[in-house]
Amino acid sequence: GDRQAELVAGALSSGREGLAQVYPAVLQERYGSYFWIGRKFVGALGHPEIMRVATKYGLTRRGLMKFLLRLMSGLSDGKDGDWQDKLLASLEKLAPAA
Repeated sequence: GDRQAELVAGALSSGREGLAQVYPAVLQERYGSYFWIGRKFVGALGHPEIMRVATKYGLTRRGLMKFLLRLMSGLSDGKDGDWQDKLLASLEKLAPAA
């Protein structure tokens, strides 16, 4: 968001590259829960039996695949979006900051 852009722009324009070292902490603060959810999802897909069921039944469900695309890409309007966006926003709030 704006804070991240300000940090990077400030580091580049001032020649103080150390300012850019704060950027990972800002990302953690903003996206920690989202990354936690993503790691759990990817971890589940790493199990052969779950992947077998997911490919057999999940890939054929267009609505489910669109939802998973939102989950994996972070393309969500959050609590201001549709029911899927609201569900993702709720999951993110429930997830611990990673």
